[in-house]
This record gives sequence, structure tokens and C-alpha cells, in this order.
Amino acid sequence: MARAEQIRRARWQDVDLKVDAIELGVDPDARKSDAAHRVIPAVPPLLALLKRAYLEAGRPDGGELLCPPRYRARKSGLLSTNGLAKRARTQWGAAKLEPITLQECRHTAATWLDAASVSPKIASYLMGHTTPSRQEGAATITLARYTHTLPDDIERAREQLAAYLAQAAKEATG
Repeated sequence: MARAEQIRRARWQDVDLKVDAIELGVDPDARKSDAAHRVIPAVPPLLALLKRAYLEAGRPDGGELLCPPRYRARKSGLLSTNGLAKRARTQWGAAKLEPITLQECRHTAATWLDAASVSPKIASYLMGHTTPSRQEGAATITLARYTHTLPDDIERAREQLAAYLAQAAKEATG
């Protein structure tokens, strides 16, 4: 859900492991708009990575970059921007997938939010888009521009429609 510059400028003090959340866009230079300054929930796979990196970094004081650009000699570089990209390329290669950009990762996050039935208004907020209360249609823009169909969407739609029609028929014959 974060833009590349937000990832590059995030600091450990922006992460709250007690409430499983990350404050993005704290640094004004990392924001595209005021809406880019927001708190997002951290999902379990990211939390596990953050906790491991926190311990590995020796419990940083807060001012250190969350994703430093380079590996440190004695550390794995778990969250270094270079390390993340290298691990992602390795994983994609092993799965015989084409690597995607950070912007495409944002589209994937928006698509997953939609697939998880997160309301478009909340998805718009989480993506850091101008909130619908400040820009009419922002949620619609998030849906139109950032979400894409997933492989099982058509089959899921068929099942949902079949279940809906079965329920309607049952209620009609009652």
C-alpha cells in the first residue's frame, strides 16, 4: 500500500509492533498529498518480517531507517531496499514469475483489498489516496485504476450469483 518513497523514508519509530501498525508518510517529502500521511495495519507476514528485522537490528532506537538502502556487513539486510528486491527476484524466478515493480505491488495490494471485501472508502484511505470526503469519487478512482481481476474472480462471481438466485427462489416459494 506504500509508495516507494514512503518505504525508503520510513523509520523504526513509525512502526508500532504493539498495535501492529505502520505510520506512512511521516516525512513530508515522502508524501504525494496530505492523504499519504496515514496509519495502516500490518498483516501477519509483514509483522513476522518486521519483528525478525527489529531483533536482528538490535532493537533500533527509532530514528534508523526501516529499509536502509544497503546491507550492513554483519546483518542480513532483511529489510534493506536492495535485499528486499533481491529476495523478491529470487522468489519470482523460483516460481517462474515475471518480477513486478513497487507500483505494481500497490495495484496488487488494492486488488487484494477489493478481493477481501474491504470497502472502497477504506481501501482508498489505506492506499493513501485523497479521502472521498475531500475528493468526490476518490474511492471509485481507487477501484477503477488500482484493482484488477484475480484468477478465481469469475468463478467466485458465478458461485455468488448461483447462491443469490437459489436463496431468492427459496424465499419466493417459501
